[in-house]
Amino acid sequence: MNQMKWFFFLVFSTALTISLYALGYLDTKKILYPNDKNETFHFFSLGKVKGSLQTEEGQAVVRCQLELVETFSLCGVSLELGKKDRLNGLDLSIYNRVDFEIEYISPVENDKLKVSFRNHNENYSIPNDFVSQKFNSVSFNPSNFNKNFITVPLKSLNVDRWWLEKYSVNFENSMVDLTNIVRIEFSTNKMPVLGEYSIAIRKLVFRGERISEYNLLKAIVILWLGVALLLLAKQHHKLKELSKIDSLTGIYNHRGIREKIKEVSAESRIYLFYMALDQLKEINGTYGHKVGNQVLIEFTDVIKNIMMKFGEKGHFCRFSGNEFIIVFENISEKKMSFIASSICGGQYHSITLPSQNLSVGISLGVAKGENVAAEFDKLISHSSSAMYHVKSNSLPHFQVFDKHFSQHVYFNKEVAGFIKDALRKNEFYLQYMPIHEAQSLKVVALEVLLRTTSKKMEGIGPDVFIPIAEKFNLIKEIDAWVIENTFSIIKENYTYLEATKPIFCINISSEQLRNTNFVGLLSRLLKQYDIPAEWIELELTETSLVNVEDKNIEVLQGIRELGVRLSLDDYGTGYISFNQLINYPVNNLKIDKSFIDLLEKKDDASKMIVKSIHSLATTYQLTTVAEGVETIEQYRYLSELGCDFLQGYLFCKPVPWDQVKTLLDPSHTEKLRESLREKSL
Repeated sequence: MNQMKWFFFLVFSTALTISLYALGYLDTKKILYPNDKNETFHFFSLGKVKGSLQTEEGQAVVRCQLELVETFSLCGVSLELGKKDRLNGLDLSIYNRVDFEIEYISPVENDKLKVSFRNHNENYSIPNDFVSQKFNSVSFNPSNFNKNFITVPLKSLNVDRWWLEKYSVNFENSMVDLTNIVRIEFSTNKMPVLGEYSIAIRKLVFRGERISEYNLLKAIVILWLGVALLLLAKQHHKLKELSKIDSLTGIYNHRGIREKIKEVSAESRIYLFYMALDQLKEINGTYGHKVGNQVLIEFTDVIKNIMMKFGEKGHFCRFSGNEFIIVFENISEKKMSFIASSICGGQYHSITLPSQNLSVGISLGVAKGENVAAEFDKLISHSSSAMYHVKSNSLPHFQVFDKHFSQHVYFNKEVAGFIKDALRKNEFYLQYMPIHEAQSLKVVALEVLLRTTSKKMEGIGPDVFIPIAEKFNLIKEIDAWVIENTFSIIKENYTYLEATKPIFCINISSEQLRNTNFVGLLSRLLKQYDIPAEWIELELTETSLVNVEDKNIEVLQGIRELGVRLSLDDYGTGYISFNQLINYPVNNLKIDKSFIDLLEKKDDASKMIVKSIHSLATTYQLTTVAEGVETIEQYRYLSELGCDFLQGYLFCKPVPWDQVKTLLDPSHTEKLRESLREKSL
């Protein structure tokens, strides 16, 4: 509506309002009974009272019989004004008086009738508790008035004191309130004696002045001033609403969802979904941000379709670049599980674009709670923790932040604290697992193993605390500690070690591949301790190379350029294909213990797996180490196969440094050969 249309609207509205006022159309009068609608009357009682409600000869009559005098009894009739939900009634605050035509008969002389205008207000009324609706009441004796026609000023009403005390209503809500009257009750004030009580309602009319002349003129002035600000307000509102919407996807943004959840009832049970679109970074890098943005739009439509499929709207939000949240109200756990499973979609969703089809994975965490407005940040924290657990472990399903998962998170945080404490108190130490040359059984290498004397970490092995250290960004400090302490041991025993030159195999975390300072640290420590680089071999697990990038390979190449060897640990447990090995500058493959254990089955299929890995290593001119050799049969097969090196409890368990010299002595090798010969017999 342009400015001229607004001007004509103001002139017309002003003229019409003044005319209506002059003709009396703005006078206030409301007939509640009798009128042309079907009134709804209800009988009610308290105590040992029998009664009935009848509509006869244009009046509603309730008759009550008190059968037993108890502490307190009453009876009456209510006129229902609320809608079906009984929570939305009439605003009677614009009236200043009410006309009754009513008859009250009581066995008590000069007995009073009580009239209560019951108001419903969210500040103090409780759904499904009708007593919580405010009692705005007045008591009088109808027989004292002419023909029982009574005019009662509404200012005579008072709020029942018992009601104020029962519901602990504060002073700001303790005054008479007629803004939402859902029922009017006519009742005995009390029933002190036995007998019949009757109430007959013939007429009920509210009267008053809807608006005074002064207020009318003031309203017109306000209208003119208001319209002058309306266009500005509309524009401001439009900008405010746009600020709540993600411009790319059209759903709520971070600010918008925080505003929306303020409208969610504190009693609502909610599930908060926290999702991450896993491949977005790679898509942006490969195809460009334009394609990445289109993927976000299509992904949003995919999630909307899933929500529509289950008939749930939810509050959908793009929370950050590739992360989304949905707030569902009052859905069952079963439905939550169905929706979450559909969103995970077997881990991947197909996104169809004009130029290509892409598959994207979704990591999803779920948190359950109530009063989302008050606990929003807590629910975000819980659901995002669950989501990152799914993402970091490449799980094909969603994770709910429940009691069990909460304990898991707490345990991880607790262990992370123990690790920090152990590092500070120098409570770590090293042990060494010998690696034997398969044919001669000579110890040619020592795998460095981390152990701890911390009482707090008693029973928590490296298989548990190392992954936790990686999650809490402590692994770089641990790796540096292991490398430096290994170098220190080598330097202290350099003269002795120079004769045998064993290789020290040190496990490092995949995090070091993303550490641009690692090659420099390794180079500095080699020079500081004067360690020959060829004495050192760094071991990486195969799974750490699954998502390796070009810059990670540069770190591996930098390590090799220093002269340090590289070994691929636990080979066969990850997803690196044979032809991918050419991309990684490794010297050695360590065959995982799980494959060595298969040899105990003594079938051709089990042996074929190990044989294939050994053949692959030979093709790429890599040496092989078989881990976890525990039986003489495994030893025989691996030796005959041509495996280069063997490691396992059949030969030796991890030992402290003071026993390493014994292992390196030629006499130990001879004793080991003799021991294996005896076991073979």
